[in-house]
Amino acid sequence: LEVDYWYLKQPLGLGDFRVQAYEAIEKWYAVLHLVLTFLQWRLHEARARGQPLRSLADVIHQHRAEHAQEVLTSACQQAIQTGSIEPVLERFITAPVFG
Repeated sequence: LEVDYWYLKQPLGLGDFRVQAYEAIEKWYAVLHLVLTFLQWRLHEARARGQPLRSLADVIHQHRAEHAQEVLTSACQQAIQTGSIEPVLERFITAPVFG
């Protein structure tokens, strides 16, 4: 069955997606529905405030922009407080070490 769906999964970006236990699939769908509900709520709230969001993609774009602004603001505040750029780079740029 996996091989039969391989040609369908590749264009969808699911080529490495494997069959999982029912519990894992059930949890994945629960998270998916939670995310979609959150996005729909953000879209509804934005429209109620008169923001020109047309789709869930617009909500995702706005959410990412808000997050980027918060990260940049935090980095700038830390740089001002410490008077040094090194701790800011270490906190926001340095890749975590695994192992």
